[in-house]
Amino acid sequence: MAICEKCGVEIDDCAQKCPLCGLALKRGERNTEPVNVQLMPEFADQIRPLSVKQRARLVWEISSLMFFSAVIVVIFFDFIVNKRITWSVFPIIATGSAWILSSLISFFYRFPLVLFLGAYIDSLIFLFLIDIASQRLPWFVELGLPISSCFFLLVGALCFVVFRINRRGLNIPAFIVFAIGLFTVGIEATLDWYLFRSVGLSWSALVLVSVTPVAGILLFVHYRLRKYVDLKRFFHL
Repeated sequence: MAICEKCGVEIDDCAQKCPLCGLALKRGERNTEPVNVQLMPEFADQIRPLSVKQRARLVWEISSLMFFSAVIVVIFFDFIVNKRITWSVFPIIATGSAWILSSLISFFYRFPLVLFLGAYIDSLIFLFLIDIASQRLPWFVELGLPISSCFFLLVGALCFVVFRINRRGLNIPAFIVFAIGLFTVGIEATLDWYLFRSVGLSWSALVLVSVTPVAGILLFVHYRLRKYVDLKRFFHL
């Protein structure tokens, strides 16, 4: 939109004069300078587009306000109903864990390794606090820790492999499917040791055996198509 040189009002492109002061405008002489620079030069630096870092910080501030508001609300209702803090412990732990994760994403989005390790530690702290708050049989050391470690180990290995691959295609879902099979093996092994103090794989072995051919087929198709494309380029077909 054009800007009136006399009063600074925005004018439609089809208008012939300023609707406020009546200044006649010529199509070829309209001032198209941005409003923030022409009308408020002293605030020009403050209303420029936010950088990526500034947007990340703004998102963190908004998410922090939302998280802590939710904590205050659940504590208030829990205390009003029960005269003490009871069930609100669990949403407080979950909210705190989500806030830590959002903080990591906001401030360390350029450092994948730091973000990955922070998410791993955050998940362990979350499970540990849930274990304490439940006041039942302790399960974090024998269940939460190994299963979480297995999950993040597979995710880390998967990310490492994916980022080192030059050509991505069907090989990515192949690796994901195989990683899911390995994760089921880790879950069953952990549960067997926790319940029976022995490891005897049954359903997880069946899952792994079932997904391995699928992953193999996907890899075969991926590299077969790659070879076909390379041949077409070689012969200029």
